[in-house]
Amino acid sequence: MVQDARHDTGSPALDDVTLAFTGMAIIAGLLIGASGPIFVIFIGPGLVAGPTWGGLVLFLAIAVAGLSGLIGIVVGLFWHGARYLGRVCLISVALVGGILGGSALGRATQVGGWAPGPTAAPGPSWSLPTAGPVSLSANAEVMLALEDVPRFTPTTPEPFGDGRFGHWCASNPGTDELQSIDTHEVGRLDDNRVRVGLDLTDPRGFFASLSVAIPRVTVTVTDDQGMVLDLWVGPGTVIEAAGSSGRLTFTGLPHDEAYFSGSLPETLSGEVTWRCGIWRTE
Repeated sequence: MVQDARHDTGSPALDDVTLAFTGMAIIAGLLIGASGPIFVIFIGPGLVAGPTWGGLVLFLAIAVAGLSGLIGIVVGLFWHGARYLGRVCLISVALVGGILGGSALGRATQVGGWAPGPTAAPGPSWSLPTAGPVSLSANAEVMLALEDVPRFTPTTPEPFGDGRFGHWCASNPGTDELQSIDTHEVGRLDDNRVRVGLDLTDPRGFFASLSVAIPRVTVTVTDDQGMVLDLWVGPGTVIEAAGSSGRLTFTGLPHDEAYFSGSLPETLSGEVTWRCGIWRTE
């Protein structure tokens, strides 16, 4: 009887302690849940936890609550004194409920880690420059004839599309008017390569700014490695021009003093004929 009286006398105090810890567990859970989103952890339907430290705490809390609740039920069924383990179960459930409630509250009020992230301010905008007029290109077939240079032998490169390999035509920007002609090889001089280039128009005024006459002819002699041995540059005269073909003559074309081997005449005279293929964008 004495023992029973003592037990009854101590119970209210123990219940007060239980209620206090339960309240503290609810408050702690609310703070944990409201601190930020939690990892998704499914321990039975509907239990969702979340990423940060709250996720780990919630996982441990659910595990402890479930385990203590299971032990409390088992002890309550088979042993006396299950009321002490039931208090542990109550505190654990309060913690879990507080975390879930805090998560819902934080999501609704957008506080703490639930606050929306800053949105990027619109950056400055730049208008991209529009592309300028496009030059067209075409395969070509170019032939050079030189007067009084018996060592010069014209060559005929292999066919390439509607022209010859290493022969090109280029148009003025935005039009199909022929602007220039260039070649990789039009003949051989002894063991060296002979090239010819024509500038027929000056759409950007570059040559005019240098007081260079147009049309302009350039005859170059190089070795097979591309090193320039001789160079002649000067004006030419267009004799025929019909569509994509034409003929130009030059007389007394002066040599460039920086590139003159002395084995050839100081001036050149001759003729260039050309035919351009179908224009295409570069």
